[in-house]
Amino acid sequence: MIKTDFLVKISILLLLMMISAQGQPDFGQTYTDSQYANEVYPPDQYSSTVPTGAPVPVAPNSPQELGLQIPSESATYTEAPPATETSRALIPADAMQYTGGQVNGDVQKAQYSVGNPSSSMMVIPQGATATNKLYVSYVPQTVAGCRLYGWLPMWLQTSVSGPIWFYEWYPSGQLSVNYLGIASRGWQKKWFNADTPGWHILQYHSRGWSNYIYIYVYPASSGRWTDQGPYAGSTSTTTPSYSGTSTVTLRSSWLKGYEVYLDGKYIGTEGKGSDILDGLYSFRVPGNMWHTIVISKNGQSYDETGTFVSGAAYRFTL
Repeated sequence: MIKTDFLVKISILLLLMMISAQGQPDFGQTYTDSQYANEVYPPDQYSSTVPTGAPVPVAPNSPQELGLQIPSESATYTEAPPATETSRALIPADAMQYTGGQVNGDVQKAQYSVGNPSSSMMVIPQGATATNKLYVSYVPQTVAGCRLYGWLPMWLQTSVSGPIWFYEWYPSGQLSVNYLGIASRGWQKKWFNADTPGWHILQYHSRGWSNYIYIYVYPASSGRWTDQGPYAGSTSTTTPSYSGTSTVTLRSSWLKGYEVYLDGKYIGTEGKGSDILDGLYSFRVPGNMWHTIVISKNGQSYDETGTFVSGAAYRFTL
């Protein structure tokens, strides 16, 4: 009888343990590679994984390695270009339509000079010859800025007729590769759509490589402008008058030590020099002009554009 009771208790205990185990997480679950498709690459490292049949590219130099600063926003489109163009991978183009004049061989053959970046520099793959040319916005520009979800035209100058593979490295380092079909020798047009904030690097291959182009996509604004109009924060009679300028104050309670760019040019870092590390940074800009202001730190950027009226003060809270 005692033995029977003992066996019954053991059976009940085992049953309870089995019921309890059904509610525990399964730590032995396996994951397929496809579930890591959005893996972010380390800084300054770019993927070179391509579809079968596509030429394997040389990973490009990062904008930081080249010393590129965030460029001013290029002419951009608030609406998508005509469907007759965006729906086509390549558009045959008339050279006189976009060169704006004569493009001489010296410009097209110019190589990038370390420490002296420019918007028309020609960065080519390491150990390769760029038999084709790629420009953005207009010839001979190769570096441009674009607002998020905006559009920029790209111009391809192919040296011979042949198949074209187009490459785009995203800010994460991932590579997107598209086959565009067969293109004839000459000029072709293709649209860039700014779908992700950060630096995009683009290149194509058509019986030879092209140079790289670099496009910086401005993120959507994450702050707000306040106090637009004449500044009444100071009543000091000794304050000089800056009738030809506007005062700008950047304010953040959580972001400190950020870099500030005005119209694509670096002007200072919050908390450096005589500035206190408190999230506040003030400066003046030429008045009655359109300006682009960018705040940047650790690869994250916030921007705002608009016309700044002379004698007015503006505060941007992030």
